[in-house]
Amino acid sequence: MKLHIEIDDFLLLDQLKELAIEYSVTKNELVCIAIRKLLYDVEFVRAMRSENNRKKFIHHLNEKK
Repeated sequence: MKLHIEIDDFLLLDQLKELAIEYSVTKNELVCIAIRKLLYDVEFVRAMRSENNRKKFIHHLNEKK
């Protein structure tokens, strides 16, 4: 499956181009890396949130004893 992304922000495009040159990768590879990082961060935050909710729930149950 291919995903086509259009970026209209010229400053962002310039930064992508500079980073692609610096790290010897294509702009498309950089975008894929950024998306992968974003998805990882979302999963990490979800896990932290659910862990905090679990701890709060356990604390709440312990208070009722």
